[in-house]
Amino acid sequence: MTNTPLPEYKNVKSVHTMSELIKGFKTYRSFCGKKFNPTVPNPNRQLTSEDGSEVLPERGLGQILAVSALVNDIDVIGGRGANIGFRIVEDEKGEKYAKTVKVDPGEAFWTYDQSEEVKRRTIRVATMGDNMLHFDNLPLETQQEFIVTVHKILRTTRPTFRGFFSRSGAHKFVTRYDS
Repeated sequence: MTNTPLPEYKNVKSVHTMSELIKGFKTYRSFCGKKFNPTVPNPNRQLTSEDGSEVLPERGLGQILAVSALVNDIDVIGGRGANIGFRIVEDEKGEKYAKTVKVDPGEAFWTYDQSEEVKRRTIRVATMGDNMLHFDNLPLETQQEFIVTVHKILRTTRPTFRGFFSRSGAHKFVTRYDS
């Protein structure tokens, strides 16, 4: 059964997005502070603390941006960096880095007004202001992550995509929110 407060769905099975607490998680906003710029989120593929005392190598943002382009999430990072964050992990060589994590679905599946101009090789990363991230301004490694992820998406079969969006109970969500 669902735990929605909507009385008409009291006895209806529905899809729910599961969440978890991520140990050591920090948003880009809380780590980078007021210096954070969503259109240049990881200069030199690094995250720098607000006071400049800590600089962390970053990995994973390119993957998140590629998926956000697929689902047209126009608020992938958020204007202040609160929709995205990281946790410190160690790679196989024992080197620590900031693994970027998406924590807010933002505005996925957004449909643009016909009057809005869509520029090539850009992604809107926040709903407020002119927050367009230009692909060419990303560090080379982040661009490579993006391209590799797009390649994986292109190789994904239709049945796999269909299975993702056709889960038991999903039709209630689609009907309710006219998606």
